Amino acid sequence: MYRLPLILLFLFFSFSASAKREKYNTAYFVDAQNDTTYMRVKKMKFSKYYLSEVREGIWYTDENEYQVFLKPTEAKFIIITDAKNGELVLYSIKRRGSRIFAKCLEKGRLSLFVTYESSTVSGGVGAVSVGVPDSERFLYFTLNDEEAVTRNPVTYKFWQEYLKGYPEFIECIRWDRKVIKANKKLGIECHFRTMKFQELAQYFNQKYP
Repeated sequence: MYRLPLILLFLFFSFSASAKREKYNTAYFVDAQNDTTYMRVKKMKFSKYYLSEVREGIWYTDENEYQVFLKPTEAKFIIITDAKNGELVLYSIKRRGSRIFAKCLEKGRLSLFVTYESSTVSGGVGAVSVGVPDSERFLYFTLNDEEAVTRNPVTYKFWQEYLKGYPEFIECIRWDRKVIKANKKLGIECHFRTMKFQELAQYFNQKYP
């Protein structure tokens, strides 16, 4: 007599728990004391708009079901896992005296991060003017875990100054085609282009682990 209501009740709670899990991604962050805290964050696509939203901090649900705002000053890095989007690693980086969360593209002696800054641009639909969200990309570099720097555009002159302590590497990233071709014949790996920053950082970290 009571089996059906009990079964329905069990299915209801199972469905509710499943729906709750589907709304969140599992994640954890590591603080300055190297303590790990597990958390749940709202499920969102890891897009540039998401990165712009979490620049200044991220909301998460703790073990007591409280909503907590995590600032970049409170965590060294965050790892968020998602079945569809894979894994997102956000590092707290220092720039201009403050800190922000940025996506890590390459971590090592020379690290590369990317983030976006939201802005609103004017648009029109017929005779109606509307605000359209937009995002601008920023690439940040850190050398030996020092304060992050960004340049737009990133030029060979920037690398000459930024990596002046590694003159042999500077010679290897000349982007003159004749130099690259001559170096290849000598077996020297000098094949970078101005926009292949992640590849450049990876090669730098291989040479200077």
